[in-house]
Amino acid sequence: MKFKLLSLIPLLFLTINLFGIQNPTSKNFRVNAFHSLEIGNAFEIHIKKGNVFSISALGRAEDLQEIELKQNGNYLHVFRDTKWSWGWNKDSKKVILNITMPKIINGEFSGAAKVFINGFTDEEQVRLSFSGASKVDIAEINADKLILDFSGASKATLAGHVGKLEIETSGASHLILDELYARDIDINSSGASHIQVNAQKTLQVDASGASKITYKGRPNISKDVSGASFVQRAD
Repeated sequence: MKFKLLSLIPLLFLTINLFGIQNPTSKNFRVNAFHSLEIGNAFEIHIKKGNVFSISALGRAEDLQEIELKQNGNYLHVFRDTKWSWGWNKDSKKVILNITMPKIINGEFSGAAKVFINGFTDEEQVRLSFSGASKVDIAEINADKLILDFSGASKATLAGHVGKLEIETSGASHLILDELYARDIDINSSGASHIQVNAQKTLQVDASGASKITYKGRPNISKDVSGASFVQRAD
């Protein structure tokens, strides 16, 4: 019996470390149809394409009680409201959000969020905005037009195919987009961002500060670069 108990201890710690949550519980939220998200705070967010509209959260019970949802038409706002706790829950922990939706048009994420998006392979226009120190992983996205806006020190990796890609950055973001094949790309970058892209037809760049843009493909290039910024072909 002692051996069995000891053998379970590593598994217990593995479970805790896997989720970063001790004694996790889950909570499902009732929502109506939505196509746009606004999420604030340091959540870990998993968004996938599906035929239903659903959102659930995984975390400690005391942290899940702070989660608030507000819906205005097709816009869903998710945030943490700590007012009710009167400051007793100062040691708040990570909360994981799992979201399923048939279509995404707008997504706004703020704070030190980790955002994972997958399965949106037949979209028209998608706009995604990230502020703070977000970490973003989009495994596959196919869209006629994709608009990305990064501020702060975000890091993002995207893959897929888009017709038109528009990128705006400020701060010191690092965007790895060389597996995101785009016919036409427009970049407006200020600060010290590093952006890697894959342009098939045209690449237009307006960069200032110490922005670094590297590209794959053989596009026609139009650029207006100042400061220590530069545009170069990837090796």
